[in-house]
Amino acid sequence: MLALSALGCGPRVGTPSLNPVACTSSPPVTAHGFRADQAYAWAGSYRFVLTSTTPGLRSIPDSGLLRLWVADSVHRRARRLPWALGFQPVVPARQLTGVARMDDWSDPYFEGHDPDWPGAQVRGDTLLLGRELVNDYSPYAVVITGISSDAIWGRWSRELSMVVVMDSSGIPHSRREGHFCAWRVARDSTASLVPAGA
Repeated sequence: MLALSALGCGPRVGTPSLNPVACTSSPPVTAHGFRADQAYAWAGSYRFVLTSTTPGLRSIPDSGLLRLWVADSVHRRARRLPWALGFQPVVPARQLTGVARMDDWSDPYFEGHDPDWPGAQVRGDTLLLGRELVNDYSPYAVVITGISSDAIWGRWSRELSMVVVMDSSGIPHSRREGHFCAWRVARDSTASLVPAGA
């Protein structure tokens, strides 16, 4: 888990770094807007932080590793699976696909390597962490609000599906939200996320 006091250190510009960026609720003024047509440039390895701002719930940031690569040509456009029936969903188009892993807890849906339902994906200005369309589960949906040469900022939300969480005041919540940041790291730091030879 990353300590909040460590989040003020910035990365070396243009160089993958293990140091975190400042993870604030708004991107710094030096960041610029994310353009979906430039998403391919953001393929790479990242360390990320999810900070919760939902009142009364755990506010200590969760951290992990993320690896994104350019989606193959089949997955860059929406399509229906060959075996799909009328009620089954269409596999959505995406620019990037990938996998993730949390530092302090396990989520098998983050580490999914199914090319149709990966553990991470970028669609438009949204990064999804975790698998979609699971009855009792929903992914973290990160709306990307700013980027720099080595970092991504955004705001995230997660529907708690069939679960309601009571905060310290006894108020129920069916959704969590907060802010997100990720910074580039060396490719070998995410080598354990993908099968050998991938």
